[in-house]
Amino acid sequence: MRAPSVTAKQKVDRRRLLTKIDGRGRVALRIAKLKALFATSLADREMTPWLDHKIGQAAELLAMAEKGRGDYLRGEHCQLDDVVRAERRAEAAVAALGIREAKPKGEESPLAAHFSRPVQRSAAP
Repeated sequence: MRAPSVTAKQKVDRRRLLTKIDGRGRVALRIAKLKALFATSLADREMTPWLDHKIGQAAELLAMAEKGRGDYLRGEHCQLDDVVRAERRAEAAVAALGIREAKPKGEESPLAAHFSRPVQRSAAP
């Protein structure tokens, strides 16, 4: 019997490593796109490790919710309750990032323009 060599690779416990999605599939590509989208939307904030983690978490939840919705609509084995729950959690995670859509600086509505004018009183007796 041979003695184990020092360079022999240790056996890897994969139970803890399989918490991430394989980077070659469609869901992983969607997660990468969502991470880039969220990171550019939050470019004005300092990128801390915690914010990076929250961006990754929101992207994963949203991608999995989209996959669940697609599976349900294609008639694959999926419960509607699970899809709704996943979508709700994903939307909460995205909302927690604090991404706000910038309002266009252009015309205001005619109604707002009407009510923002000063009141003109008539000089009738």
